[in-house]
Amino acid sequence: MSSDFLVDTSDEQTPRFALQAKYKDALQDACTIEKLELERRYWQAKGVPWYLITEREVPAVVTKNIKWLHPAMREEEGRIELTLEQMEFYGHHFKNNPNKTVISICKDLDMAYELPPGQSLQEIRQLLAKRYFTFDIFVPITKLRAKELEAGDLGFIREVYLVSNQ
Repeated sequence: MSSDFLVDTSDEQTPRFALQAKYKDALQDACTIEKLELERRYWQAKGVPWYLITEREVPAVVTKNIKWLHPAMREEEGRIELTLEQMEFYGHHFKNNPNKTVISICKDLDMAYELPPGQSLQEIRQLLAKRYFTFDIFVPITKLRAKELEAGDLGFIREVYLVSNQ
């Protein structure tokens, strides 16, 4: 048993909540209902609000974005130095092109650096999936502009890396 999402927010009233996503039809199964009740009680004991959502409550754009990001969440991370370099590299290009779409910037970078088509976008996909860059999940990836991305705290990421190597 596990929750699908544990969400940290900037809302002081609800700084964290858990989400469980199920297909509406799955809620007809008594065993599933029992498991969900156990999960609800677990989070209640932890003082964390727990919500059950079905495909009807999730906007299509959010579903599409998650489906696009999800495979990249499972990909192995390379060396942290490479990730930091990628963050700095893409962060620089995003800062210099705030009104361009992320996809357009990635295409330009692939051409400028003679990379295989889609390589930059795949790297950005990994960085987004692992939350090195964050964005509003309600904005379609295809329309996402560079200025709508927020970079993770590079100093903190470096510090974690340095501590983990000692």
